[in-house]
Order: sequence, then structure tokens, then C-alpha cells
Amino acid sequence: MQTLCIRYRSCAGAETHRSVGWNDVAFKTEDRETFLGESCDVWNVARTLIDGRGTSKLELKRLSCVAGDGVELWNKFVGPHGESSALKATGIERRPVPPGEVLPPSNLLDLDAWLPKSNSTQPRPARAPSDVTVTMQTQRIATNGRPLLTRIVQRHFPWTSSDDIDGDGKRTLSIQNETEQLSFRFESDASGRPARLSMSKTPPNAITINIGSKNKPIDLGRTEIVAGEHCAWFDVWPNVMDAGLHQCRTNDGIVLREHRMSRMHYEPLIAVRIERAPIDPAKIMPPRDILSRAAWGIPE
Repeated sequence: MQTLCIRYRSCAGAETHRSVGWNDVAFKTEDRETFLGESCDVWNVARTLIDGRGTSKLELKRLSCVAGDGVELWNKFVGPHGESSALKATGIERRPVPPGEVLPPSNLLDLDAWLPKSNSTQPRPARAPSDVTVTMQTQRIATNGRPLLTRIVQRHFPWTSSDDIDGDGKRTLSIQNETEQLSFRFESDASGRPARLSMSKTPPNAITINIGSKNKPIDLGRTEIVAGEHCAWFDVWPNVMDAGLHQCRTNDGIVLREHRMSRMHYEPLIAVRIERAPIDPAKIMPPRDILSRAAWGIPE
């Protein structure tokens, strides 16, 4: 699998990407170590609560040991029963490093390098699903009067984009190319500043694991009319503990209602507008400004 991930993160308190259920506000502990002859401060990078006995909760935390010049020497997850996994440096060499050894390749953010056979002007297969744009919103409203979450889904085969906009302005844009097995994900903070970018591509001959029919979406036997269209309810995450995802899908796979559930969160989304009209492929592919090196502070 070919993978790219760009992420801005600073133990010094810069804005970070937040995973559901985890507190990612980093702080320096009082611990200090010497590792491979280097002195480093131990940071508590993230933490969450996990189930203990009965109704008790226990802490799982991620620790990182950072030298004075910002070099991470090790990181590990520590739970109630001790260390669960760790990644440690095996050697440190302090020498002048030419830019060419650390800067990303010049074509790293070039879509043509990821999709050499892609051509948006090629005719689509005769049985390709039709173009559609769906706007979904939460019923709950943020303090600024906006929906807690607005999701805009656009499909122009083989591309599908899902743009999640939080009430506070944070954005998560996910784009998939079905035929090329390409996934693209972009995140920005409330001010619109880029926060995270990831791209991955699975080769056509990649080995896949069949996890069995028990984990395939289960038809719940209920139907509904949403925004004038018929949809059927499915349990998308059957047999998943402590979380759930139910979706009401049209016959051509468009989600019109979604109920995402966890122990600490339940937020239904419902389609408020559906447009079945042709979509310009250029409007659904990853925006070029997001894929510019300047957007991520990478020299040309």
C-alpha cells in the first residue's frame, strides 16, 4: 500500500487533531530520562478512559520522550497493567543533513503521480451510478446558530467526496476514487488553517482479508422516506461493542439518514437537500490549493 500522511503536531501546545474519545492536549510531566546518551523530557501526549472492573474507569495514556531540540526518542502506550506497545530510537547521529535527505519528493502531492491512468474526460461505464449531491445536517445547533455538523456528499463516479463542516468551522474533507482505490483526507482548524492531510492507494492485486458475513451491513427491515426519496435502514457496524452506525440508504447507495452512536456520543444526521444533476468532475477531485507544497510549509 502506498501511503502519505502529513500532520502538524507540537508538544509545546499547538492545535492538534483530536481523535474521538481521546484528549490530545499535550503537557510535560515531571519525569526526565537519559536515553541513548541523550536527555529527554517525558510528555503526556494523549489520554483516554477505558473500562475497568464493574463500572470503574481506568486511564490509557500515550507518553513521548522529547529531547531539548525536539527530537522524539521514544513513545509508548501505558495502561493500568503497564506498557502495551512502544516505539524507540535505536541510534542517534548528529551531523549536517542536506535538504534533499529530508524534504518530500517533488511529485509527492501531484495527483498524476498517484493516478497515472486517471483521466476525468474518459467516458464512464454504462452502469456507473448517477451523479448526486446530498446535503445533511444535525438537528442540534451550535452556539453560533449553525448546525453542529453539516455534511455535503457529492458523487461523480468513480469519485465520491464527503465534506464535513463543524459548527465552529473545522472541516474534514474525504475523497475516494473507487476504480483506483485512492483515499484522500484533509482536515483544517476553525480558522481554515491546514491541520492534516493523508493519501493512500491500494494496489489492484493487494491481498484483502474477508472478515466474514457477520460484519457485513445488516438490513434492519425498516424503510423511510427522506427528502422525497426512499431508503432502507442498515446496521453498518454489527457486532461492534460500545459503538454503532445505522444508515438509511437509497437503492444506489446514497445515505439519507445516519445515526452514529457511542457511549459518550449520539448525533443523528438527516438529508435536507438532494440534487440529482450532473457534477463537474473538477469540483469533486482534491482541490489543487490543498495539494500545494506551500499549504504545508514545504519548500519548492
